[in-house]
Amino acid sequence: MKIDGLSPMERMAYEQNVYAYRDIKNGMDSARREGEAKANMKVARMMKAKGFDVSLISEITGLSEDQIAEL
Repeated sequence: MKIDGLSPMERMAYEQNVYAYRDIKNGMDSARREGEAKANMKVARMMKAKGFDVSLISEITGLSEDQIAEL
């Protein structure tokens, strides 16, 4: 889309839509990361309860060994 040919009102509306899209996308990305982190913590807790080695839990979940020790 060429924004050079837009009127000032059209350009303002376009920019507002772009900002709204970015806000929504950032919110969705943040929620996804939070959900993934919670899932990794749950898996780590289960693995720790089953006696898995902390370094293996860290490798699989991406959590640090310190984070796993706190579970």
